[in-house]
Amino acid sequence: MSERDARPRLVLIHGWAQHAGVWQQWEERLSAIADIESVDLPGHGGTRWDPAIRNLDQLADSVLPALEHRAAVCGWSLGGMVALNLAMRYPAIVDRLILCNTTPRFLNGDSWTHGVDPSLHAGFRRRIADDPGRVLRDFLSLQLRGEKDSRQTLGLLRGALLDTLRPGRDTLQVTLDLLGLTDLRDALPDIGQPALVVASDADAVTPAAAAGYLARYLPAACSITLRGCGHAGPLSRPHRLSGTLEDFLHGEPSRELAS
Repeated sequence: MSERDARPRLVLIHGWAQHAGVWQQWEERLSAIADIESVDLPGHGGTRWDPAIRNLDQLADSVLPALEHRAAVCGWSLGGMVALNLAMRYPAIVDRLILCNTTPRFLNGDSWTHGVDPSLHAGFRRRIADDPGRVLRDFLSLQLRGEKDSRQTLGLLRGALLDTLRPGRDTLQVTLDLLGLTDLRDALPDIGQPALVVASDADAVTPAAAAGYLARYLPAACSITLRGCGHAGPLSRPHRLSGTLEDFLHGEPSRELAS
């Protein structure tokens, strides 16, 4: 069997305050070419939060049961940080990376200008204790910013607002803290797996410049930018990525792809 004919495995990791259901359209579109497993991070999608989790290593290790066999790992936003952590620490089981609208560092500061203002993060953190529902609504609005047509993306993301899927205060607090503390810039040159970096030109959460940084410093990265999309653009528009994803899962495309 040729490499092209082999059926790859793909593990999908959602972003902050979301759940595995955001990958529904990816699963429908890619199930013909890959064996797909979407995971819920602890405390998300109705799963139980693990109070022992206090750092990104521990959060990432919650994904290990899905990596019993070597696989490509795709992460969106916080999920992309988790994917990078797994690739760095477990190169024998992470075959390649797809990094959707993610970043090595979430907050601006310390010679980093491709993130969000720390005051936004601090405001979210302050309000979680009193009104987590409002925080999630505000974050949803931020993710929709820059979308030319937000209806489909809104339908995809608003499930996180439902009581049965909404993360609890502890989950939101600790994972938001992890976003604020994580800085993976120094680790990037040592992550040698092939990586596809996907960005959106109007992303207000993880700016396209952050994706550019990833593509520049990951040794085996290629990149693509979706036009007219916000933070969840790749999730709601998999039809614009299907060919690229299939090629990437079966080989290594050129360093910079058409957007």
